[in-house]
Amino acid sequence: MLDQLPYPVYVKDAHSRYLTVNQAMADEHGASRETLLQQTGISSQEGSAGLRVMLDEDARVIDGERIRREEHGPHPLTGQERFRIATKSTCLNALGEPVIVGTMVDLTELRQAEREIREALAREVKLRERTEEFIQRLIDVIPDPVYVKRADGRYLIINDAFAEYQARSRQALLDDPAYFPHLSEESQQLSNAEDQAVLGGSEVFKEEHTIRRATGEEIFRIVTKRRSAYVDGEPVVIGVDRHTTKWRLAERELKAALDREVNLRERTQAFVQRLIDVIPDPVYVKKADNHYVMVNEAFLQFHRRARGEVLNNPRIMLWGREEDRLNALSEDRTVLDGGEVIKEEHTVRVGTDEEVFRIVTKRLSSYFDGVPVIIGIDHHITRWRVAERELLRLAQQDTLTGLSNRRHFRDLAESAIARATRYEEALSLLMLDIDHFKTINDRWGHGIGDEVLIQTVHICQTVLRATDLFARWGGEEFIALLPHTRLENAQQVANRLAQELAGTPVPTSQGMLKVTLSGGVTQWQPGENLDQLVSRTDAALYRAKEAGRNRVLSATC
Repeated sequence: MLDQLPYPVYVKDAHSRYLTVNQAMADEHGASRETLLQQTGISSQEGSAGLRVMLDEDARVIDGERIRREEHGPHPLTGQERFRIATKSTCLNALGEPVIVGTMVDLTELRQAEREIREALAREVKLRERTEEFIQRLIDVIPDPVYVKRADGRYLIINDAFAEYQARSRQALLDDPAYFPHLSEESQQLSNAEDQAVLGGSEVFKEEHTIRRATGEEIFRIVTKRRSAYVDGEPVVIGVDRHTTKWRLAERELKAALDREVNLRERTQAFVQRLIDVIPDPVYVKKADNHYVMVNEAFLQFHRRARGEVLNNPRIMLWGREEDRLNALSEDRTVLDGGEVIKEEHTVRVGTDEEVFRIVTKRLSSYFDGVPVIIGIDHHITRWRVAERELLRLAQQDTLTGLSNRRHFRDLAESAIARATRYEEALSLLMLDIDHFKTINDRWGHGIGDEVLIQTVHICQTVLRATDLFARWGGEEFIALLPHTRLENAQQVANRLAQELAGTPVPTSQGMLKVTLSGGVTQWQPGENLDQLVSRTDAALYRAKEAGRNRVLSATC
């Protein structure tokens, strides 16, 4: 069973020697299970100082201290980074000796994933901050060249931004407007033609995207030209080159950043999906109105649905009963209002009658788009609850006959005596012993003896009432507590039991065997405890044995 656990589990004795290790423990240390057993620590990984620390820690655990710590360091065999939670506690083994039970749960993928997410978020925040800073600077320093030209192409007025853009002094531009080394001949001809059209009454409003020949610089600008009259009435062209290069480049960068952000979101969502897919319990994320946006493979397997059936389908029906659906929606509203759901459920699946135990947890969070969502996990504990129930049954039942064992009988009988005391009810006790049972075992073997015990129980159960508490007291001895029964009626029941068994040969794999029993019967007396009642009944049983067996005698007061 321990080998099914994916993380190392071990058991040590009080001297720190390994008594039990699972396969994950052996794999962790690169050694066979046999090599680890009976070792004190892991010799290849513990120096003397480390060994002393481990022995001191183990001693504290044996004294009752519980150890739980998270460790971070290189793997001793591979050198790779490792995160894990180490736990140690003590319990008693089957011999009543204290032992140390330890586990080492690996958290490396989770911690590294958390770190990667934090780093990715930090990078995104930094990128966003740089982009915002760049856009702000861009807005603050954008130049707008402005000029006024005559019909002959000579400049009358230019601003500093225009001169700076043309990489010439203001005076040089005013004196010799024909020299523009960064413009191609075609561009100059086009500009001159536009000027003539504007002087003829047209307007120019266009956006240009060019490469500056002198520097290879990429240029975006909005060119505006209009006709006007100069102060002296001369027709002129007023032009404004609204440079949008930084905006356009910023838009390009912003689009790339948005594309990166979308890509990051898609990668993050894919990572989260892969992360929850390795969780063995059903995990889901849903919005209001039962709108599932993410589920893991365990969820789909449990509900026997395909992912496409569940996601973005608010009409999906995952509950067997309408009552369960309404209850789930009510819980969802509670969570979306800020509450939290943590509960244990015990249900039976409709259609399969499969018994299911689970711990349901629902909490509020925000999805990637900021919309409130419910994160839920159904931690299935069916195996543990069924195992607990089986352990309880084994603690209370005799494994051979299925009857209550001595300990369970005492608990129930003491409760019955307390009830009889409170309500002044009659209560009687029978003790039955199969005659010559040792002879049966010696002659036919213990297997036949077990068959005789089982068949004897079946015969007795045909006589006893369902309300009577019938148990195996030990060996071939049985005990029965009869509520609401006085001595004379109990004697009659006991006699019928003896007669029924004596008159009914017991079937075994070796044939029919004649079996008789001896018994004692007594009625509980007010103020009498269970041990006193059993003692008086046992004395009556002893007298029946002494009187020749195959009979039931009542106890004397």
